[in-house]
Amino acid sequence: MDVIPMWPGDIIRIRLSEVYLQQRDMMSNAAKYGKWDEVMELLEVARYAYGENWANVVRLKHPQVADKVSFWTPLHQAAYLCAPINVIRYLIANGSLRTLRTRNSDTIFKHRDLTAAEIARENGYLHLIDILAPVIYYPVPHSTLARLQALFHEMIRADSRGVSNLVLPELVTLTELRIPEMWFPLKHKSAKEHAVGYRYRLDNRELVVVKLCIEKKSPSVYRISEGVAAPIQRPIISNE
Repeated sequence: MDVIPMWPGDIIRIRLSEVYLQQRDMMSNAAKYGKWDEVMELLEVARYAYGENWANVVRLKHPQVADKVSFWTPLHQAAYLCAPINVIRYLIANGSLRTLRTRNSDTIFKHRDLTAAEIARENGYLHLIDILAPVIYYPVPHSTLARLQALFHEMIRADSRGVSNLVLPELVTLTELRIPEMWFPLKHKSAKEHAVGYRYRLDNRELVVVKLCIEKKSPSVYRISEGVAAPIQRPIISNE
């Protein structure tokens, strides 16, 4: 069962079952303490029990401490703990993103926003650098990505008025995926019955966004170019 990579930006511990929360906590703890067999097992649990890819999940937070989210994923932890090469290969093969940066590293490192490769380099694990260095399949110019991302973020903010503590998607992560597509699920009162969120994909130098249960007409599809986000009837993807 193949599940596309998930952007872990809805970080708050609300509208989730106790079982789900326990398993997400188990995932974060297993990665933090290097229990890689448990990490692999929970990746499978997520795939089959929830239809989710947990290769990039971060620790869920209570609203009052949401601003302290570190955004350390299993791959960041693997780099920090000098995990075996086969573990790192497994995580990457299952969707762990090498371009994804942390948001906080306390006082461990000089910088807060680190990729897994940078963490390995800082710790002197030079044998991990090559495997952790991102391979870019879609070299979209940084300026173009920045404009697409700004419009995408503007769209999400307009849709989610009153919703705070979302970490919005970084489009650079799409450039390292062979199929440059991700899913940003949102917790919503209707999410138990229907998937709610954004499925988004690079199409050359544009972004196609499918909103699921965000608008009255669902799904609704938008194409974002460098200057505008416009609704379309159906996506025509040219990089398939």
